[in-house]
Amino acid sequence: MKDTKIYDECYHNSVREKVAKFIDNSPLLNNFNGEKYFELEDSIVDLVKDVTSIQEKRPDGSKHAVYMVLFDWSTDDADGIETFLFYNYDAAYKKFKDIMTDECNTELSWVGENALTGNMEAADGYILDYLDITTGETEVYFHVAEEGNYYNHSFIDLIKKEIIL
Repeated sequence: MKDTKIYDECYHNSVREKVAKFIDNSPLLNNFNGEKYFELEDSIVDLVKDVTSIQEKRPDGSKHAVYMVLFDWSTDDADGIETFLFYNYDAAYKKFKDIMTDECNTELSWVGENALTGNMEAADGYILDYLDITTGETEVYFHVAEEGNYYNHSFIDLIKKEIIL
């Protein structure tokens, strides 16, 4: 740790020590000094406490999860990866469907314009693979790619990850 501080509130000093080590070893965070350093450290410790308390409050003992919607797209002249994190499956699924709807829109995306037919099938020269189950907290995906030029693609995934404490 860069400075000394009295740890009167954190119920796990080992958590605070791990957070301090993380900050000190992170090239993006190790420039924080003095009071700003402690504000950052306190924020991360509070986040760890919140996640821990969430886990402790689950009456059925089941695991908590976060849901990530990953949108990986590429064309001949541009590409990008967008990620969205949610604690709630329904919100994540809505975002998944919103992105998928936009991709299928002929006015917004090459996918809708070139890769799909009107009845959600792959057009000639394109590959479509999707799984969209509306029941339960199921991982779903929507993948479109151009045959012979896999660089032209649009991959949308909803991925469930358990929170491990």
